Amino acid sequence: LRGNGRAPADSARLRVSLDGVPLPAGALTPVRAAKRSPEDRARPPRFTFRPDLAERDTVHTLHVVPLGPGGQPIDAAAYRLHFRTQAALEVESVYPYPNPMSRHTRFAFRLLGADASRIEDFRLRIYSLTGRLVRTFDLIEEPGLLEAGALRIGWNKLAWDGRDADGDPVATGVYLYRVFARAEGRPLPVGQGGVEKIVVLR
Repeated sequence: LRGNGRAPADSARLRVSLDGVPLPAGALTPVRAAKRSPEDRARPPRFTFRPDLAERDTVHTLHVVPLGPGGQPIDAAAYRLHFRTQAALEVESVYPYPNPMSRHTRFAFRLLGADASRIEDFRLRIYSLTGRLVRTFDLIEEPGLLEAGALRIGWNKLAWDGRDADGDPVATGVYLYRVFARAEGRPLPVGQGGVEKIVVLR
């Protein structure tokens, strides 16, 4: 729904429902710039909607229908969005980039779920092919190792400089890495659940 350029659009001119339940008045908050330029006035209005879905693990449907003069729905301009929420914590897509690496790489992983603060233990461990532990990153004890400064829902990044626990550069070769994570006394699902490889080339 676009405004006429003279005034912001009113959320009362929208009919919005979540999973078939109409939203109450005031559920949509207009996004307004501190200073509206002529360009801002020409842009379509925007609204934010922040439902509490933290404890619901399912697929939802958001349906938006603009209302015309007299409050009649304009079905041809309706918008429907399907999205999924996940309350259960899970780690997926743990991978280093670049791989092979020379002196630096970043492990990226995606954390799914509702609340990262429920995680009690989160460690990324690097091993030699013989099983010797090379390096451990404890992201609960040392959250500052993460680029964001703490574990968060969404993508997280952890840098590795190719050094072992003593601070010495590791030799050229193939190494193994694995994530160990636990929340509320239970292990978290992690990616494919196995051990992955990273190659170091000096």
